[in-house]
Amino acid sequence: MIVRTLRSLLPKQSLAVLYSSSVKVSTVNFPKFFTQSFYAANIRSYNFSTSNPQQSEEIESILSELESENLENFEEPFIPEGDMNELTNLRRSLNQNINLGNYGPAHEDAYKYVQLIRKYYGTSHPALYSALNNLALIYKMVGEYQNAKILYTKIMEGYLKIFGSKHLSTVIVMQNLANLLREMQEFEAAITIYEDVLAIRREIQPEKKIDQAVCLSSMAGAYRERKNYEKSEQYLQEALEIFTSELGEDHLSTATCLNNMALTYKKQKKFAKAEPLYLRSLKVREALLNELHPDVIAVKHNLGELYTAMGDQDKAKDYLIEAMEAIRKLEDERR
Repeated sequence: MIVRTLRSLLPKQSLAVLYSSSVKVSTVNFPKFFTQSFYAANIRSYNFSTSNPQQSEEIESILSELESENLENFEEPFIPEGDMNELTNLRRSLNQNINLGNYGPAHEDAYKYVQLIRKYYGTSHPALYSALNNLALIYKMVGEYQNAKILYTKIMEGYLKIFGSKHLSTVIVMQNLANLLREMQEFEAAITIYEDVLAIRREIQPEKKIDQAVCLSSMAGAYRERKNYEKSEQYLQEALEIFTSELGEDHLSTATCLNNMALTYKKQKKFAKAEPLYLRSLKVREALLNELHPDVIAVKHNLGELYTAMGDQDKAKDYLIEAMEAIRKLEDERR
């Protein structure tokens, strides 16, 4: 119950716009995962798992008009001031609604934005795929994973044809898809994509260590779910070294990595190794965040579970009570 409540309280963040107005396209090899049977050539052959049939029709409508071309560059269309202002307002409203958890209005904003972008940019411009990325994010957040999967896969196909695999826009969508597949518990497919993302990031942006660390941490989580704890530890240790050297020991990303590594140890019943990592993570989070922040509550809950497994009921009780009281306060504030 605590975990489910925490998930509902976690802050949601929108993704960066993936758009470049003029891109030189080079010929590159597609990533290895693209040829696997998991990625059906005809995406519309997927079965839509959704409680709202209208959303499936929406996806069908979008996919039926999409085109992807290898183009040397893309011209900027003329957009009247009124529609340009509407695009700006929709972007702002979309971000606000996502951050507030208002997913119904966010979906309306995202779909209107797609329609307006398509009106001026057509059906093969990267700006349209960027707009669809927002819609896919909404589907993911409301648990419409199959629809999100369809869109992310189609966006990825479009970017691969337009930009090739060694382009940041393509890599970001690949990582978005991998994160989604991990949530869908399709761990092997997620790991395969993470491996490609990491290799490409190291090649095209070797100096961007933090982005590599984020990918390493995500991949470690997928390996943990597959019970491949050796790989999970390996990638988390590599990620932790990067976060510590690039951001310092007292940074939230470092704290999150410590928490994840502790979880990997806990899964193996290596409680003596997990405990100090959880405590370090809590110390950093308490220093930087409000006591009612979901990340602070989460690590307290994790410590409570750890001490329960260790048989230390007094410590377990203290942390679990603190976590539950914080959740109650949060829920009271939202009423």
